Amino acid sequence: MSPLQYFCLILNFASLVADFINLSSVNTKLTPDDFNVRELLKRVDDLEDFSKQQMQMLNEFQRYHKKQIGLLNEQLLNQKDEIAALRKKRNHQDRFILQLIRRVKHMEMSQKSVLDKTKQMTEETPVNRIQQTKDNELTVAFTAGLSKSVDNLGAHQNIPFDHVETNIGNGYNPHEGVFTAPVSGLYVFHTSIFVDRNQEVFGELVVNGLIKASAYARSTDGRYDQGSQTLVIQIQQGDVVAVQNLIVKSELFGDPYIYSTFSGFLLQQGLGTSVITV
Repeated sequence: MSPLQYFCLILNFASLVADFINLSSVNTKLTPDDFNVRELLKRVDDLEDFSKQQMQMLNEFQRYHKKQIGLLNEQLLNQKDEIAALRKKRNHQDRFILQLIRRVKHMEMSQKSVLDKTKQMTEETPVNRIQQTKDNELTVAFTAGLSKSVDNLGAHQNIPFDHVETNIGNGYNPHEGVFTAPVSGLYVFHTSIFVDRNQEVFGELVVNGLIKASAYARSTDGRYDQGSQTLVIQIQQGDVVAVQNLIVKSELFGDPYIYSTFSGFLLQQGLGTSVITV
């Protein structure tokens, strides 16, 4: 029922009540000889019945609108809960994006720090020439990385860095993940291992199976992590250098952007004494 219909109903009811009052006042002034009492009483009864019907319709109208208001209030509360849930979800996504941005910046700074240290070391040491000027000295250098993830690594298993970027001197074997020294001398080796979310990896730089240095990476709370290690060591011709996994069934992250690497180069060929620097 529209507000206009409701207003007309009230006017109609008021008119009927006024008629009833007027009729009652007339009844007090007239005698039974002036009109038919039965007709008058019947009209009064009809007016009372009509009045009851109108009151019943009015009560039903009020109950209906009260119910509709309750439903609207319930819908409003549900919408408020949905809006609050959406805001909470958005805040969580914003925090996750900020964490990713910080993580990427941290990894970029870590890689830059490693490159700066390597550059500084090669510039400041007396043996800073990879390519020697003497005729009997060779240029030896390699860099390899993981182009795809590796899982279920066994204990002390070589990590197969499959993507070869540089292999001057052909000392690195990507199928076995090992570097075999073509000449004796002072070498620099570096490894960087990157793990996926909620994973843990222990990496070992080994020479002929003996551990010379270790790298560790452990990711928590759905984050990535990266560990690295640099080794300067005197080795002999034919010595085998590799990066091995320590824990059984470890998983190492890899993709075409190459986050995990194994590198090495010859600093100086044929030093007379064995010098190990970690």
